[in-house]
Amino acid sequence: METKASDIKTSAVADAKNDPPYATGVAEFLRQYTPAHKNENFDLLQGRWRVNLGAPINELKTGSAMAYAAEDTKEKSAPLFALVCSKTTPQRIAVLEKLKNVRHPNLLALVAFGPVEFSTSKEEQFIIIYERPAGQRLSKLLAAQTQTVNDYFIRERILTPLSAALQQLSDIGVAHGSINPDTIYFGTQPILGDFASEPCGLSQPFYFEPIERMQAAAHAKGEGSGNQDFYALAVLTIYIMFGPEHFAPFTPENMPRLILRDGALPMVTRNRDYPEVFYEFFRGMLGQQGEDRWNNKSLKPWLEGKRFNMLSMPAITESNKTFDVGKYPIHSKRELAHMLHTHWDDIIEPLQNGQLAHWVALYLRSKELSDNLIKVARTLESPPAKQGESQVHELLARTILQFDPHGPIRFKQLSMHVDGIGPLCAYFIEKNMQSDLQTLSRFISFSMVDFWTEAQRQYESTKMRGREYVMPNNIRNVITQLDRLRQSIRNTGLGFGVERMLYDLNPNMPCLSPMVSRWHITTVAELLRRLDQIAPTLSANDDPIDRHIAAFICSKLTINQEIRLHGLEHSPILASNRSLIALHLLAKAQSKAGNIKLPGLTHWLTLRILPAMDIMRSKSMRNRIKNAMTKEAHSGHLDQMADTLTSTDYITPDLQGFQSAKKRFAYNIKRIAYYKDERTLEYDSAVLGVRAAKFTAYLAFTISVIVMLRG
Repeated sequence: METKASDIKTSAVADAKNDPPYATGVAEFLRQYTPAHKNENFDLLQGRWRVNLGAPINELKTGSAMAYAAEDTKEKSAPLFALVCSKTTPQRIAVLEKLKNVRHPNLLALVAFGPVEFSTSKEEQFIIIYERPAGQRLSKLLAAQTQTVNDYFIRERILTPLSAALQQLSDIGVAHGSINPDTIYFGTQPILGDFASEPCGLSQPFYFEPIERMQAAAHAKGEGSGNQDFYALAVLTIYIMFGPEHFAPFTPENMPRLILRDGALPMVTRNRDYPEVFYEFFRGMLGQQGEDRWNNKSLKPWLEGKRFNMLSMPAITESNKTFDVGKYPIHSKRELAHMLHTHWDDIIEPLQNGQLAHWVALYLRSKELSDNLIKVARTLESPPAKQGESQVHELLARTILQFDPHGPIRFKQLSMHVDGIGPLCAYFIEKNMQSDLQTLSRFISFSMVDFWTEAQRQYESTKMRGREYVMPNNIRNVITQLDRLRQSIRNTGLGFGVERMLYDLNPNMPCLSPMVSRWHITTVAELLRRLDQIAPTLSANDDPIDRHIAAFICSKLTINQEIRLHGLEHSPILASNRSLIALHLLAKAQSKAGNIKLPGLTHWLTLRILPAMDIMRSKSMRNRIKNAMTKEAHSGHLDQMADTLTSTDYITPDLQGFQSAKKRFAYNIKRIAYYKDERTLEYDSAVLGVRAAKFTAYLAFTISVIVMLRG
């Protein structure tokens, strides 16, 4: 009779069913468990400011943030309102931190901000509370205006107070990014509305943005330098003068091309007549390059009456012969960069046949840029393999940056500024735009941001009299994070991939795991408390981890290596067990969070891990491990359980004991089979009979000899 190894395994599992009912006790604990950390301050921010979702204020909503009535429950205050922010849209937390102690008559007064759990929906959302501004939106007042607004009102009642507010923001290193008639409230004086509830400039109408921001995706404009606010003041002035219909001919597609062709001043003003007093103002504020535009240092003297002798802006022409792409003539490098990105189908033929490179070399007088176009064309002629396509996009993006170093980075269909990559990633994940996420991942993997940095250095050196490029701190921080991400996004394991990219590039983004998405969780400690809270309801069917939770923890703990359970490497089944990986990761998180007690979470993990222990063959060892797990679960600490299950080598002794038992078992099976064979029995009987006869003969002979010798 032959016994298979599978029979032995089945026998071991059968023994496991006879183990003491550990899971029953754990499940019973979870059924009765009530977490100690429960929220009792529903609808209250920081236990003080109440938000009333039943009282919306539509005239104060901003972008994706809805506005509601709010009140201070502890002391009498000015009328308040709360903005309830979108869960998947990053807020400008760094800006809110800087605004906490800022008080300016032309800025909304920030009162408080943070997450609030609402009693009606049992959901937690991030809110920002401001003092309610007096008056109405400027756009509404202008729509009701029947007379032309005079230039004195614009200068004294609009530009002067708003420029003072922008100076206040500049002093704390903050750009507003959303100056337009819908975000300005006018009572006795103008007040700039909220600009921190979403990424900088996300909801800003395109024609209020300078060309370098207008060309970028809405979510990827970045923080900017602040000069976009002074550009927006100039556009606001035109809006007040001529009304919203002035901008009707413009679209996000045609306006960038027209500005690059003719310049911002003639295009934004549409060459209409305006008061002579604004000639210098518009020339200064609507410069084509960011460094050429006025800031408050120039605007303030002009508002005080100083006049500047500013020349008219010449047409933007770098070549005396245009290059026609379809029906669009190209005059300059920046126009060509824009066309390379937006009209690729029209430009590919002259690129491949060399006409474009010839024009660049001859009429734009740039042999280097011409050579780059030739490289792109040659790559296009190579076999259309994946690597070839990637190389084309890489070369093309680099070429566009050299033609237009101040514009956004344009890679395939993406157009973004470096500090806008994080919000853009969040948007792609929210909308499940997998193709765009893959493109963004490739951009990071190719280290393409290095080309942007080099383009800035070259520009500063050639155009700014050899001045060395000084990278802003926020840009430097993003580039450092992108460098770290190159390895993480290639890894598909738990804690890595696009989810890791999301949390690394958006440090204030709440955890978006479906298990905890009804809360606004931004710290490891809060994540652990919420997992402990939901343990009784999810423990039976779910592990306390998914790709978002793993990526969130790994990002906060700066874990850059794939999670491997080296203590279980001799058992691939256990080493890849999701519950054991969760135990390992959550134990690290608990240690980082200060070892808060989490009995619900420890029992949840115990319940999920207990069945995995049935893979052990030794019943005594299996029971010993399970008994230790259930005891350690009561402590509420995961580290001891993790040491026992993921670090201690209990697999090798169990495996060695099993192999030894297999050998003994196999040997005994062979012996039994041997003795059950009839031929073997006959042969052994004959041999035994002969041996018995011989033994009897020898014994008789020996006795006979002894008798004779004594006789």
